[in-house]
Amino acid sequence: MSYKTTINIFLLSNVALVDFFSLGVVLTCFAPLFLSSHGVFENSLVTADRLYWLGIALAMAPLGQLISTSVLGALSDLYGRKKLLLITLLGSVCSLLIVIYGIDEQALLFVLLGRFLTGLFSGNVSIAQASLADMTKIAALKAWRFNFLQIGIGLGMLLGPLLGSKLIDQSSPAGFTLPFYLALALMIIELFLIVFCYQETLPTATEDKVNKLAGINWLFGIKQIGAAFKAKGIRDLLIAWFIFMLGWEFYVQFFTNFLQEGKLAFSANEIGNLFAYLGLVYLCCQVIIVQPSTRLFLARKVMVPASVAVAMFIFLMGFATTKDYIYVMITVYIISMAIFIPNFNAVLSENAQACYQGTVFGMSVSLHALSTVIITSLGGVLIAYNVQLPLLGGGLLIGLASIILAMTRMK
Repeated sequence: MSYKTTINIFLLSNVALVDFFSLGVVLTCFAPLFLSSHGVFENSLVTADRLYWLGIALAMAPLGQLISTSVLGALSDLYGRKKLLLITLLGSVCSLLIVIYGIDEQALLFVLLGRFLTGLFSGNVSIAQASLADMTKIAALKAWRFNFLQIGIGLGMLLGPLLGSKLIDQSSPAGFTLPFYLALALMIIELFLIVFCYQETLPTATEDKVNKLAGINWLFGIKQIGAAFKAKGIRDLLIAWFIFMLGWEFYVQFFTNFLQEGKLAFSANEIGNLFAYLGLVYLCCQVIIVQPSTRLFLARKVMVPASVAVAMFIFLMGFATTKDYIYVMITVYIISMAIFIPNFNAVLSENAQACYQGTVFGMSVSLHALSTVIITSLGGVLIAYNVQLPLLGGGLLIGLASIILAMTRMK
């Protein structure tokens, strides 16, 4: 592996780390920010209304993703990865500044605007995936290199919640901003590293740039969702991905409710410890298990068993009666998830044309964003019936996605 390739892989992994560090800070800090008397609301606002606006705030970023990610991915196919990475990172810096201002001023509108802009400029991970695909012409190496992004994601999801929970101070509005300042600093450092150290992996833009650009606008992301369900060679993979993400987001968005309100009655501190453990296992799995195994097994053969295992253990978590049981189930689940993601991305890349890698990964992120919007809109109503439903329903949806993936293997 050349020096240029090594540096690029390191920088692209850092893009994923910083992006998911910021997400981890949001997941840790937004609930107290909206529920605390020193957060974005006056004391007079009732809890039900605070929870409503918390859901709206969490939905703003995926809504922005839904609009923009396919656009940014397609533009990176035309203009190169570096220019679009710089745009997304600069946009992310601006969105964090707006969120920080909104928290300082207790201005909900600015917090919502900042989260929406975060979504609009969150195409950097899909562009990083496309850049890795540019550098990897040997199919057997794709899962191995995609796994470096997963290592960055795992490290970000470990450090974001951990440092976010330690740095937050709920005694004043300004006390909520410190974790976001840290995320801002990391984002600015990564922006400069991309400017000075990253080398373009798509050096020649497509010749028919003007004609292709004419078809790209802010409705392009919405249109790409429809195109994903018709795309030759990758349609079944993207349909399976969408259903998988519906199930996974159902589980992720409401797992905390299951832990707190179900029979297990986890405390806030116990939930924090569980998520820190989850991030640590994910990171260790990527380094110790997934990274070596990607050179030994074909991605297409590993993808389906891993997906089935994710479905099974999310479903079984719904029947947990002890906290030890949850730890055992979540350990096997996160190992399976760590194996599934890079191998699915490798299979998707192998089945997409080389000149449309950014567009295809943009499609996958848009479908993920759509699943998040659907789940955050409907999940609150569904969970009112049964706190087990996110795990049971999520497991069944992922099981359905596994069946579709198995059928694509047989074609």
